[in-house]
Amino acid sequence: MDRKIDYMRLLNDPLNRTVAERTALKSGIRADLKGYRYLASAAILYGNNILGFNDIYRKLGAFHNIKPASVMREVTYAINGSPDLMPQLTEMTGKKFNADSTNCEVIEYLGLLYTALRKDAVLEGAQATQYAT
Repeated sequence: MDRKIDYMRLLNDPLNRTVAERTALKSGIRADLKGYRYLASAAILYGNNILGFNDIYRKLGAFHNIKPASVMREVTYAINGSPDLMPQLTEMTGKKFNADSTNCEVIEYLGLLYTALRKDAVLEGAQATQYAT
């Protein structure tokens, strides 16, 4: 029996949102572009095992009340309009990113980075709580 993932809860969770937006910023995505929010949201979904890119675009469209094609267009625009993105991703992951890298590759690696950063944030929160008591 497949476990149904509540993607609305994932996308609305304040810790997930903070970590995803930090991941996007650290990766060099320009925060002034609409696609920045969608890429941060895509990282949350991919990092939580929602791996089908058409499914990600559909879920993001429903969450942001726009068409999936609009999500895809804005993601593409944000990727192409963020000159620091490819060098930053290359440095952060060790994988060579360039102008030929696809949206799917970018989302995949943002999701992997998000997962690692979220794990660190949870551990830091647990340690802070332990020391406070």
